[in-house]
Formats: sequence, C-alpha cells, structure tokens
Amino acid sequence: MKLHHIGIAVASIDRYYNDFLKPLFGYDSISETMFVEQQHSKIAFVENGQMVKLELIEAIDEKSPTYNLLKENKGGLYHIAYVSEKFEEDIALLRSKRCILISNKAGVAFFMSPTFELYELLDKKAGWN
Repeated sequence: MKLHHIGIAVASIDRYYNDFLKPLFGYDSISETMFVEQQHSKIAFVENGQMVKLELIEAIDEKSPTYNLLKENKGGLYHIAYVSEKFEEDIALLRSKRCILISNKAGVAFFMSPTFELYELLDKKAGWN
C-alpha cells in the first residue's frame, strides 16, 4: 500500500484553502470540487508539490460522516488514505488485524482501527494512483 492522502474535515473548502492552506503552507493547486453522493459531502484535493495530497471534506448535510465532527470540533484530521494494488487482499489483511470494515463501495473502503483511527483504502484498479 502507498500513502495517497490525508483527509481533513472543514466547514468550507474555499475558505480553508484560501484563508489557511494557500497563504500559510504554499498549497498552490486545488482540484475541482466534487460531490460525493454516498458520503453527503463535497471534496477537493490540494497539493503543494510534495508527495502527499490533502483531501478537504465539507459536509453537505447531517447525513455526512463528517457532520458531527464539524459541529462539535469545527473540523480536523478525519482519515489517512492508502492506494492498494491488491485491494481485496489488503481488505482481508486489515480485517485480520481487527480493523472494522465500515463501508466498501466502488473501490473505496473505510476501516476503523482497534484504536479508533479511520483509514481509507483506494483500489488502484478503480483508477486511484
């Protein structure tokens, strides 16, 4: 598995990028904002020429997994994502290490670790690289 991105829950993608990431840390590239229907969220990826991207996640409504995190804590680190060349094998490996599979749709799987960190696994064969 290869580290792909770190997900951060934010109240507003545009404000967080323009007021914080761009001026303070030199993030100079942001993707188009995408709507992820099954997550009830908007997302955008930002880069600054380093190896790891940041995924900014904005809740659309109370059905979003990040809604309560944003409501209670105003945002923050949400998950760490890895790209897998052996998606099904890596799912089995994570489960064997007592990680709980939360969802697995369209080449994207989320797991809760035994110590409550959230991990995302992306299937390289589904277009993630």
